[in-house]
Amino acid sequence: MPTTFITKKPIDDLSTLSSGFGSRVPPKPKAPSEHKGDDFAVYKVPVYAAHNAEVIYKGYNANGWGNFIVSRDPATGAGTLYGHLNSFSKITDPNTGLERDIAVGDQISGGKQIAVSGNSGPTGTPYHLHFEVFGSNAIDKMILENRGPSKIDPRKNLS
Repeated sequence: MPTTFITKKPIDDLSTLSSGFGSRVPPKPKAPSEHKGDDFAVYKVPVYAAHNAEVIYKGYNANGWGNFIVSRDPATGAGTLYGHLNSFSKITDPNTGLERDIAVGDQISGGKQIAVSGNSGPTGTPYHLHFEVFGSNAIDKMILENRGPSKIDPRKNLS
């Protein structure tokens, strides 16, 4: 599946990469494992939508990503996950005109701020943004199993 749906960077400074996609020995547990995304050592910086998408999940996962957002590209069905967030961005509700937190069902534009990075959930480092890219058939399974079965290297999609 082509992964060119990624059109924007999730953060301004990609040089803060602290743990990349692929095999690694994480801080917890100390056994080798497959890291399904990229971690960027940033704290309380804006997190941007990497593509035009619909928010399909927003919440908290105590066993994994802490505060996180999953979005799906409407054209390809592929998606992205943003984890360990400090807070979610506010948007103006198109129906009421009132400000509220970003929510499931919202359409987001690539480059629009969707959150602030943080240190929520279990992390082996003091703070970071966890960013995953995955194919369309993986999203529903990932949500059901509380894990990211990504096999797509996010760095191949970022510029």
